[in-house]
Amino acid sequence: MLDSEESEAEVERMLADREPLFTVSGTTYTIPKQVPVAWTLQAFNIAMTAGEKAAITWACATVLDPEAWLALQECRTLTAKNLEAVMKAVMDKVIPDGMPIPKA
Repeated sequence: MLDSEESEAEVERMLADREPLFTVSGTTYTIPKQVPVAWTLQAFNIAMTAGEKAAITWACATVLDPEAWLALQECRTLTAKNLEAVMKAVMDKVIPDGMPIPKA
């Protein structure tokens, strides 16, 4: 059974185990060390139906908590290089190495 209590608890543990991703105005924002495989499938589906940019936007909005996503959008000193690093980190979580899905 895919939606068992055990599976749900595993996903909750997975999402609670986080690591720092970026800091804005002295606040450090984190990202899960691992994300649910369903998110990989959702990102892949979005990429195939709406395009790579839509998939990356969805992944950032999903993987980052709302405060982190807002802080990133409102950071006046965010550079293209910094944004690329954040997006790469997000996509590396959503489509980790070894998954049978091509990375963008």
